[in-house]
Amino acid sequence: MTTSITIYTDGACSGNPGPGGWGAILIAGEFRKEMHGFQVEATSNQMELMAAIEALKALTKPSQVTLFTDSQYLQKAMIDWLPKWKTNGWKTSAGEAVKNIDLWKMLDPLSQKHKITWRWVKGHNGHDENERADTLARMGVDEAKRAAAEATNTNPSVSIATPPPASEEAKAPPSTPSPYPVSPEVGLIDPTDLIRSLAGLHDQITALRVSQDRYEALRLCTPVEFSALYNRNLNGENFDKMIDELIVTAKAGRIQTRVISPPRAGVD
Repeated sequence: MTTSITIYTDGACSGNPGPGGWGAILIAGEFRKEMHGFQVEATSNQMELMAAIEALKALTKPSQVTLFTDSQYLQKAMIDWLPKWKTNGWKTSAGEAVKNIDLWKMLDPLSQKHKITWRWVKGHNGHDENERADTLARMGVDEAKRAAAEATNTNPSVSIATPPPASEEAKAPPSTPSPYPVSPEVGLIDPTDLIRSLAGLHDQITALRVSQDRYEALRLCTPVEFSALYNRNLNGENFDKMIDELIVTAKAGRIQTRVISPPRAGVD
């Protein structure tokens, strides 16, 4: 039987562009997951997209999804614009290149794995879950600001901090079980659980032929971050620049989650 999951997403920025954060809430029966993350420099639209991307990445099997967003940019694109962009070679009706094409190309295949109803909800209008998603996104913005400040304070002449040497403790998978209750029927997976399954990480990094110092830096990243990096590299993005971004964000904790059970009353 297909699992029914309700997702609430939101993105936020301090300035546009500026330090950005995203938040997502996933609910399936009595199971609830809250996620948030950040990017040191981003736009509001990029964070709205990242919220949906990371939420769908957390699903381990095809599901019946209702995704609520207060971004008409995201909702209208997924139900109307995206097919036309793809038909036109990722060009708008005006013949211009689609903005944030790298993120749309990540979201498109993720969305095709599930049956998704994209629903728009008016932001800052008293909807409990939308307000909570906004709070999570704002937490991401605060973390982005701290990461940017840390990078600047470490080396004022550059915008990216030099990574510290990776300790043996940082390299090793955690030996303690994840505190998050994950049910096979629910189809949700927590990034902390993935850290226990790093057997294939070495081969993937080796395939990218990175230098030893960047290999050590990559080991500080979570598997979710590495997966995003690997996919972006395949799409032709500058590898060194991406690693430098992840070095900063991994140190501050790019993805944080928590589970609350049962969900609050009054949730659809």
